[in-house]
Amino acid sequence: MSAHSPPTPPKARAKAPWLLHTPKRRPIVTETQELNDRLGDLVGQSAPMQKVFARLRKAARCEVPVVLFGPTGSGKQLAARTIHDLSRRKEGPFIPVTTTAPHLCRRLFGEEGSAPSNPGLVSVAHGGTLYIDEVANLNHGHQVALLRILEAESPMGPSIRLMAATRHDPEALHASGCIREDFHYRTHIIPVRMPPLSERREDIPLLVSALSQRLGLRPLSPEGHHRLARHPLPGHVAELAEVIQRIATEDAEAPLPEEDATLSQLSLKEAMNAFERAIIARTLQKAHGDLTRTASLLGLHRRTLAHKIQSHGLDLDIAPWRKTPHAPKR
Repeated sequence: MSAHSPPTPPKARAKAPWLLHTPKRRPIVTETQELNDRLGDLVGQSAPMQKVFARLRKAARCEVPVVLFGPTGSGKQLAARTIHDLSRRKEGPFIPVTTTAPHLCRRLFGEEGSAPSNPGLVSVAHGGTLYIDEVANLNHGHQVALLRILEAESPMGPSIRLMAATRHDPEALHASGCIREDFHYRTHIIPVRMPPLSERREDIPLLVSALSQRLGLRPLSPEGHHRLARHPLPGHVAELAEVIQRIATEDAEAPLPEEDATLSQLSLKEAMNAFERAIIARTLQKAHGDLTRTASLLGLHRRTLAHKIQSHGLDLDIAPWRKTPHAPKR
């Protein structure tokens, strides 16, 4: 290498665990823009979710059908409910329909000559929203019957807004013949794609906080966050909620580290340092003093871990995982 050669760039840092993902810088909001991390019961500050929020606000300002598509657990029903609650139909009913239930036709449209006390769900949704969960399960007869209701001009018929959801690509359902062409074009006026969790990682800290509150759980301890960071990325929000519940239960049952006994007498910075020291010490013990494995479990670089061990005064030579001295090298 010559004297004027540029220095070799440092080795790229390993990616942090998914929970510790650093959000991208949020755009500057002008007076004519709106940027919120919550809309109804939905949470998100990522670009994909901000796009969803914009689509939901647009859908709430009109009366046309909406189709929501995305993986199971991505929040399609919450999104439909949000549109309903923001629309002029918010005082009307929001009726979800599970298409896997038996006797779907009878449940949707009732029976001819049936008593008024047992109407179909289409009639129950009059003045509000009918939400079809997994539209791919509707046969062509169901689709034709719904089309007739949507296109009817009689003031005596039910007035409903139709929202349909599917975990499949709506265009693929149409191309395969599963969805009739006329039904597809009548209901595919405002499509809303709900992104999977893998596309909105920066929303996970917000989701953890919101889900903990919604489930009535106390905030996760630092070690609970540490376990969550080591957990494989959940496939969807519903699975994330299950993981949080499990970790919160473990938090409640786990004994507090020795440092916690005096936390009430410490400042916030001192308390955070005490928790960090306890987590590092416990992870070192689990890894039997192996710094490389400990650094991997904690999502740290080995040099950073060594600095923290020194700053916290953790003595590797007398720590409890050193049960026997090293054998001398031959």
